[in-house]
Amino acid sequence: MTNSLSICITVKNRSIACADSQPLILLPRTLEAVRKVFDTKQAYAEVVISDWESADLPLAQWVPGVFTNLRVNLVTVHENRFSRGRGRNIAAANAQYDNFLFLDAETLVSGEVEQHLWEALERGDIFFPVCWSETKPDGSFGRWREKGKGVTAMTRSQFDTLGGWDELYTWGGEDVSLYNRAEKHFNIHRPKIKSLVHIWHPTDIRWLNNGAAK
Repeated sequence: MTNSLSICITVKNRSIACADSQPLILLPRTLEAVRKVFDTKQAYAEVVISDWESADLPLAQWVPGVFTNLRVNLVTVHENRFSRGRGRNIAAANAQYDNFLFLDAETLVSGEVEQHLWEALERGDIFFPVCWSETKPDGSFGRWREKGKGVTAMTRSQFDTLGGWDELYTWGGEDVSLYNRAEKHFNIHRPKIKSLVHIWHPTDIRWLNNGAAK
């Protein structure tokens, strides 16, 4: 297998959010972690971001400057209603390579994640790791995100077999649906990886819908 990888992210106003009147840095931290892991010896990798016209920190002004070797493909989505599943499908449709890593805009990856990813894909498995989810703004407490299945890696062929992500307009559900379909067709590699971190942010629906991702 050629170690080429398209890292697919969808986002709307998740670069600099606000929580309790304090700035909350999300996507920049995610991309910095991606840079540290994949922007060194990985000659065939790219970051594909489907951007729902983010206005908090316009992506074209800063994202290309994050990386040295990784190709950056920013795809603007001109639609009013945000759908994480649709955004991920758009990113995948614009991906250059045939191995996908889907990340949320507030997820920190590590070298351990990369190692598990390639081991799974080499076996023909789909990678659905369990991440460590911060439960405090300062990251001092957390829990295993057992129900979350939004971070995943698979080949383009596997993705097409599963029919892509459900394009829902509610929070959650598309990841569980994809996982349930994947279980019927492929072996699942689902390790707990504490260095795969979901950054804390408020989870109430008003915050989620108020500018962070309308």
